[in-house]
Amino acid sequence: MNEFKLYNRIINGDLRPHLKSYDNIDGLSKIEKEFFSTEIIVDETLPDNLLRHFPALVPSLKHGDEVNLAIEDTTTPPQITITLIPNEKEEALINLDIPPPPDAKSELFLKIIEFEYERLKKAFLDFFNNAKDAQSISFYASQNIQIAKIIAREAHILKRKIKTKENDEFDNPNVYIIEVVKKHLIYLLIDIQTLFNPFITFKFQNEGELEDELFEGYHSKMKKSVRSLSDKMNKIHIARLLKELGEDATPIQIRDFFVEKLVMHIAAIKEKKGYINNHDYDLKRLYTTQIAKVSEQIYTAEIFNPDKIDLLEKYEKVLETITKLRLNTDSIEYKALAETDFFQKMQIQLDSWKELISLSYTAPVKENIFKDLQNSLITIQSRKNLSLTEDQWNDYICDLLRMQKYYIADQSRSGNSGSSDKRKATSGELDITIRDISNNGNVKTIIETLKIESCGKKDTVIKMHIDKLLNRYDTGGNKENFIIILSYAKNFSKLWDAYKFYISDSVFKGDMDFVELDPISHKADLKTGYNTFQRHNQEIRLYHLFLNMNND
Repeated sequence: MNEFKLYNRIINGDLRPHLKSYDNIDGLSKIEKEFFSTEIIVDETLPDNLLRHFPALVPSLKHGDEVNLAIEDTTTPPQITITLIPNEKEEALINLDIPPPPDAKSELFLKIIEFEYERLKKAFLDFFNNAKDAQSISFYASQNIQIAKIIAREAHILKRKIKTKENDEFDNPNVYIIEVVKKHLIYLLIDIQTLFNPFITFKFQNEGELEDELFEGYHSKMKKSVRSLSDKMNKIHIARLLKELGEDATPIQIRDFFVEKLVMHIAAIKEKKGYINNHDYDLKRLYTTQIAKVSEQIYTAEIFNPDKIDLLEKYEKVLETITKLRLNTDSIEYKALAETDFFQKMQIQLDSWKELISLSYTAPVKENIFKDLQNSLITIQSRKNLSLTEDQWNDYICDLLRMQKYYIADQSRSGNSGSSDKRKATSGELDITIRDISNNGNVKTIIETLKIESCGKKDTVIKMHIDKLLNRYDTGGNKENFIIILSYAKNFSKLWDAYKFYISDSVFKGDMDFVELDPISHKADLKTGYNTFQRHNQEIRLYHLFLNMNND
């Protein structure tokens, strides 16, 4: 069943060769009468007979609407004019996709097309409500979708033929009319898909997908054009802001300028109530992109300073810069850079230099690891508000130790895993190892990190970590090893006392005394101590560093 009577007439029927005939008043009156007039029998049944014509006369008329009837009995035959009375309580919807018509001809055809659009929607709904089976609904929907698509393609071809110049769109009445037909056909295709969705087997197409299929990629071309125009306007906006800042502005001043702009813009967005338009978010992205661009220039120039020719010096500079940025993940600059590949590029550079350093750097390992490790933990503790995993805290500790010229191998495969089944024991994964380059790169010490909230007699996690460290990871018998405890308990001192008792009573079974030390930093949030034991007549120490990471 073909419901597209008007659209077929406009594209393929008697309207196509005679569009010019509607450029005068007589022609417009003729087409208006044809579409908006109907003959009825005037007799004693007039009121009932008239009401039966309402659905055809006004498809969009609904229950509760009011109309005016004007009867002109001086004409032959008499004429009745029906006018819908506007309801002030109902706001008229404005179609932003269709601009106002350029002349009376366009206005009339717009009215006709909208009229037919409502008639078609009603026809689809009537069929759906009266259909007897799913198969007939599926066939009806598929058929009308194909008809609508054929007409839409023909409308697009016709529009190209009647255009007289490249920018001839909505100022040419004939082009305007065809464009309105195309737009309403897209609306109808979406309406049909929505109404008959449970009964159609093919994929639902949105407006953009339909325009691309039927109008030679129109939607994608428009998006590309909009992006191009947006990029052009963004460049103009940035250039104007930079001119406002001044030609002599340094990269740091430019970065700080756009950070301030972004802060003000975010504050303005938060103050808005209700709908926030896309322009607000686009401007936010624009400022963020500019901050990232300038920041990357600043750090790249700083990191790859040609005056820094020493490999280790370069490595330390990159490491120091990245660590500082990563320790402040809430900053605008970090968030801006995180949306680029800056950190990935820096990590590749770090990994590359790390390999070179491991081959060429021969400085002996530092002796006072315990002192330097405490200083690193104080830095970590100042960033305890960051919600990081054990591995992420390990990364920070590794970076801080590398900055102090330690050769660190983090998450290195060595020793046996924690499996109690010796047949399943595989190469274990250490948290942090410090190697001595001057001694063939042998492991100098092992650092194990653990997060806890409590410590009781039945605890097995702490004992398991210490057992892994001393009996499986440390295969050679290091002079000293370290276990770092990140404490998240509300009562730090109480947990420290419980931990000391647990180490002496449950881990070493009272055989080795726990010696508490005063932290070098004299910080209340860092507790330290050690146990000493013999291994093949060699004295071994296990140092404990207990750090308060609770935010409450």
